[in-house]
Amino acid sequence: MTRIGPPGRALEVEVSGGGPALLLLHGFTGSAASWSTVAASQGAHHLVIVPDLLGHGRSDAPGDPASYVLDGQADRQMVDDLLEELMLLLRVLRVQPRLREAPI
Repeated sequence: MTRIGPPGRALEVEVSGGGPALLLLHGFTGSAASWSTVAASQGAHHLVIVPDLLGHGRSDAPGDPASYVLDGQADRQMVDDLLEELMLLLRVLRVQPRLREAPI
């Protein structure tokens, strides 16, 4: 496990495998453990990066209860903060992001 970010906002991150990076993000109330089977199967072909998002798993948890209200989960500032934290994670791991849309 790797810990990145400032105190109070640090993320706990599992990194395994090698090859092209694969970033797996859990849903609300989940954790990196949600991806354990997928991460194990993809490690032979990918650098698998699985963070516990802020307030989940072993990552830091904000003290403000409003951070955990479902209505507040998708506000613009929260999305911007998440993207900033994920970009920091990729920089720390020296991964050059290549974004592509996954089929739905």
